Amino acid sequence: SINRLVIIASLTSFGLAAVSTVWALYLEYFLKNQSYVGYLSSFFTIIGLLSYFFLIPIIEKNNKATLYAFALIMYVLSYIAFAFLTNLYLVIMLGIILAVFASLRITTFGIMVRDKSSNKSLSENEGEIYTSFNIAWLIGPLLAGFLAQKYGLNKVFLMAAFFMALSLTLFKIFKMNDNRKEKKADSST
Repeated sequence: SINRLVIIASLTSFGLAAVSTVWALYLEYFLKNQSYVGYLSSFFTIIGLLSYFFLIPIIEKNNKATLYAFALIMYVLSYIAFAFLTNLYLVIMLGIILAVFASLRITTFGIMVRDKSSNKSLSENEGEIYTSFNIAWLIGPLLAGFLAQKYGLNKVFLMAAFFMALSLTLFKIFKMNDNRKEKKADSST
């Protein structure tokens, strides 16, 4: 299942890398000021960091695989919306929501990798995951830059939504689940 998580991580990271490449340009289109872009991006980061504290009880009590899939669904919907939004306030509201779901995605994915790894293989498995992240972060910006220049920023968001949807589809096809829940069920029988 780690190899399957590597594939999912690669596709997800590809979409994330593509959007990160054009995110500042996208915000500048609405804000018309580079300083405001920095302030708003910092605000989203603070929201993401604070959300970790509120998400911990939710993550502890719920199935990690379900939460991760829900986060991917929110990414797909958000990226599609970003491609078509023309109202700054809606962009900010959606950015806040996505910052929270980014925290949820990162945390649940990390827990799934840890739960699906033995103590002996954890470092190797994390290494594979981070290698796939790095490859995606190499290719994603190249393609995003090309798409943005040739077809516009909205096509980058649509491409990222496609990769997030593909990641979600494979997550479901691979029947990824929460090992911790399975272990509890096994020990109770």
